[in-house]
Order: sequence, then C-alpha cells, then structure tokens
Amino acid sequence: MSEPWQRLLALENGTLDFTIGALDSTVPTSLEIFPLSEDPFVVVAHKDDPLAKFHHLHGNNYPRET
Repeated sequence: MSEPWQRLLALENGTLDFTIGALDSTVPTSLEIFPLSEDPFVVVAHKDDPLAKFHHLHGNNYPRET
C-alpha cells in the first residue's frame, strides 16, 4: 500500500486507521485532517547547488539531474 490513493481508499473503507503524509487536494471530505506541526518543511543545500537559486519550490519547478 505505497501509493497515496491506496492509503486514502483504505482509510475510507476502514482497513487503515490513519496515515501520515503530505497534504494535497486529493484528500476526500469524508476524512479528517490533523496537522502534526506548524513548522514548514525546508530544503538545506550548498550555496552552489542549483536549488540555491530558488526562494520557493513548488511542485516540479526545481532542477532535475540529467
């Protein structure tokens, strides 16, 4: 049960009590959401790393290795 949609389905049908993960718009309204922390997730990188030029990372706007 590694895919997020599988965990959500298991929560809805009662075969899973809870799960911990990133929040997105796929969480059905039938499920309750409880934040675990108010602290933001951050990326720590060397100043010469390609990620260092970004002030915010959203979705897939970060550089990928080729």
